[in-house]
Amino acid sequence: MRALVVVALLTSVQAAIDEQFVDYQQRMQAIMADPTFQEQAQRLAQPLAQHLAQPMEAMMADAEQIKTTLRDPNFQKEAKRVIEPITMLMEDPKLQKEAKRVAEQMQTVMLDPIVQEEAKRIAQPLLEMATNPDPREAARVLQHMRESWQTQALKSWQRGLPNRWSK
Repeated sequence: MRALVVVALLTSVQAAIDEQFVDYQQRMQAIMADPTFQEQAQRLAQPLAQHLAQPMEAMMADAEQIKTTLRDPNFQKEAKRVIEPITMLMEDPKLQKEAKRVAEQMQTVMLDPIVQEEAKRIAQPLLEMATNPDPREAARVLQHMRESWQTQALKSWQRGLPNRWSK
């Protein structure tokens, strides 16, 4: 019996929700059809469209210029001249081994809690500087960071800290 009451209650709630949805849908269609709303939407959309159109046109012009440059035989010849030695270096087993060693060493350094703490310490004033448009404040932050780094370097040198990440 309780199950029937619950089902009946849920059915009536669902019907009410469906009715409200239809009502909202009709209201939204009426608002969208209103000429005043359409005029206001057009007035608001026009500056936005113009604002977006200018960078898009510039990007399209840049893309066309890049295509032209890439098709230029002189550019292709020069690119090949630059790429060939780089490709040879990349295929060198000794260089690959050294690159792997450096990558592993960098990973070790980046996972070090001291390095992470130092990165946070450095990032905080930079983020503050990025959010504050006053150039005097930026200069003050940079000066403070420089002094802080000098102090940290001096402390490290005085403690005679070895290079913890070298193998």
